[in-house]
Amino acid sequence: MKLTEISYRRLFSTGAYENQSIELTASLSENEDTLNAYTQLHKMAEELHYSKNAEMYDQRGTQVRDIVEDKPIDTVQATLYEIDKCQTIDELKGWWLVSKGNLTLSGAYKSKEKQLNDAK
Repeated sequence: MKLTEISYRRLFSTGAYENQSIELTASLSENEDTLNAYTQLHKMAEELHYSKNAEMYDQRGTQVRDIVEDKPIDTVQATLYEIDKCQTIDELKGWWLVSKGNLTLSGAYKSKEKQLNDAK
């Protein structure tokens, strides 16, 4: 078999469901190494793609970020706040089960329940 042409095609992903297809074809001379020609086409396709889409690859790599550690959430205080925000008995009932096992929360629940009942 006598090979006279070789092609290389690559589909590059460029983002949200977008692609760029590059196909290169070369004519081989009489004694040219096929594997070497294929390798050169592969390299040329990648260089062409990367040179035309440099901004896309500049964003890759390590980014320095300042990470501030969050303070642990005080769930009791957060629940007390939510109980206090309730404006109706039905809204307050959503917090009954959460408040049931904690004396502070159950006291706040009963206090808010009395406040809403007295407001009627």
